Amino acid sequence: MLGCTAQGVGIIHCKDQKSNFEAIENYLNQYETNFLVIGNPVNMDGTIGQRAEIVQAFYRQFVDMHPQVEAVLWDERLSTKAAERALDEAGVKWKKRRDVVDKMAAQIILQSYLDYKSLRR
Repeated sequence: MLGCTAQGVGIIHCKDQKSNFEAIENYLNQYETNFLVIGNPVNMDGTIGQRAEIVQAFYRQFVDMHPQVEAVLWDERLSTKAAERALDEAGVKWKKRRDVVDKMAAQIILQSYLDYKSLRR
């Protein structure tokens, strides 16, 4: 077993699709990887809402444009709540928490995927 752990590397602030793709490409190149986990914001009851439709369309377009990258959609339900809870338990003040909660939620999503893959081996 590799014993991989997720590490936050940054946040891409959504602009336009071209800029978002370029930012992702930069991270993939910087970290020399061809693998991407994209958080899928399904509703708590498992249904696909408007946000998830947007993310899934983004995912399909990214995959079509980047066939060399293995990309997966991964359930992100409760990742933000888990990040907020961890930061609260660590005593991080609200102003600072606001700056890192998205990065930490992304880390939780990736770690969830890595744990899943580890258990499947």
